[in-house]
Amino acid sequence: MASLNAATMSLQDPWQSTLVQLGLAHGSSSDKETVFLNNLRALGFTLRTKVQMREVQFPAGVGLCQQPVIPVKELAEEILQDFPAILLFGHGYDQLDKVQTTFSTFWERFRHTWPQHPVFEVHHNDLHRCIPCRVHCDEGTSFRKAGIFQHSWGPVIKSGPASWLHCFFYTCLLAQHYKDDNLGFAAGNRTLDGLLGHFVDEANDCFINGLQSPQGKFFLVFVRLEGDLPAQGKLMHSARNFTNEPNPMCPWCLADDRNIPFADHRRDAVWRTTTGSQKPWGSCSPLHRLPGGDEEEFVAKDLFHISQLGITRTFVASCICYLVDIGHFTAGHAPTVAVPVRLKEAYECFKDHCRLVQRETPDVKAFSRENLGWKSRNTMPETSWKGSDSRLLVKWLVDYLQQPWLRNEIMECMLLALIAMDDFHRLCYQQADRIWLTAAQATSARHFLWQFFRSYVKAARLCHEQAKLFFNITPKFHYLLHIHEDLQRCAGCEYALNPASFATQMDEDHVGVVSQMGRTCHPLAVSKRTAEKWLIHIWLKWTK
Repeated sequence: MASLNAATMSLQDPWQSTLVQLGLAHGSSSDKETVFLNNLRALGFTLRTKVQMREVQFPAGVGLCQQPVIPVKELAEEILQDFPAILLFGHGYDQLDKVQTTFSTFWERFRHTWPQHPVFEVHHNDLHRCIPCRVHCDEGTSFRKAGIFQHSWGPVIKSGPASWLHCFFYTCLLAQHYKDDNLGFAAGNRTLDGLLGHFVDEANDCFINGLQSPQGKFFLVFVRLEGDLPAQGKLMHSARNFTNEPNPMCPWCLADDRNIPFADHRRDAVWRTTTGSQKPWGSCSPLHRLPGGDEEEFVAKDLFHISQLGITRTFVASCICYLVDIGHFTAGHAPTVAVPVRLKEAYECFKDHCRLVQRETPDVKAFSRENLGWKSRNTMPETSWKGSDSRLLVKWLVDYLQQPWLRNEIMECMLLALIAMDDFHRLCYQQADRIWLTAAQATSARHFLWQFFRSYVKAARLCHEQAKLFFNITPKFHYLLHIHEDLQRCAGCEYALNPASFATQMDEDHVGVVSQMGRTCHPLAVSKRTAEKWLIHIWLKWTK
């Protein structure tokens, strides 16, 4: 295509020679894709950072292999050289004083949440030059819906909400290359540990020796591991994880479903006395070698997975099924109409609300016994809907329950819990880049969560007394209790860490974008080609 376009252009056209060079790949007798990528690099249409190889031990029968990565230090130094606003939250070097003040303020406030972090000892004189960062790991979708491990990193203080502004690719790996090395959560995965080991070495170099920039040296400080619960548990080698119920199932305390009930939301709950008392690691993970990486605080409490993809989604599923169970959504039908018909009527009501009130289109296209996990009245409702649908469902149910119904006690609990969670989400997500809550905002957030806990548990108890299986109290309910506890710990401080600071909505977007790049590559070269494509993709984003 490039060569054909060049043939129709005037020789005086400034782009003619560029298209001729790009078109050389078409006539190449060797690897056309490699020739094309080399020409793109020669023309400067990609970042200068080059993909490098790291030696990784793959599963038995494969042995040592070279794994492509985009090195952390080289990429970070190129960003500081050519695109400083990306790492300096939208500011250039002409605003260096403001940048340094913001970093100093961040670490001053962060000290209240994690006073023993090594950064306060190692860089106590350079906190204004320390860039707080986070690691993100997740599994995307590759060929034929197979998994592909995605590893990225980025700054905590972001220059904007878009994923390309704060998610920087490190490497990816098809599931077929690491799935046979899974040894359980406590022992981790040897192949992924090998990858993480190289990343940790690079991250520690950036922490200790720093990065060169036109305005002196900066340091990268990784303070959290983001990702869903399986990724966090596997990569951190957590012996206490969500799959352990009824045994100890929390990385931050010793809660279980026996002697230390994880569902106990009371202020004097026994699990509160065990927070931080015993580390959850079943074995040593490479991430433990990061500064602060061997502490439970390094595991991010991801509000997106804990709430929208967790307990809030579980709650709205029970709300819908409970309303159907007691006779709602029978408009135009007999009161004894079958459950599938009522669910269809409920969805029509929800869809109309989204169209007329929210002006949005939900991802879910129907309510059914199957997608609600409610095949009979002997099962607890549960769904796998997207987080964006959880938000719309909460708003719809609040609107529906506020209609002039003769609400029973369970419906009152449902309404109070939904309003509280809606207010909590609105407070946390009101500004996409807000990392800190003021004391007043933190107090409000604690109040909203406490109202949600009380109402949720009361609704579950009332249903249990009526022999109805609704409002399942899952491990994610307990993890949300820890978010409340973190806010409570900052009571009396001027600021508290926003629970949405490490929410991963946009990181999930990055995983989707990069996975799509990988689906158009040959399976044998997916890691290398995806890295090369990302360097081109991000150059286009940052230079437009």
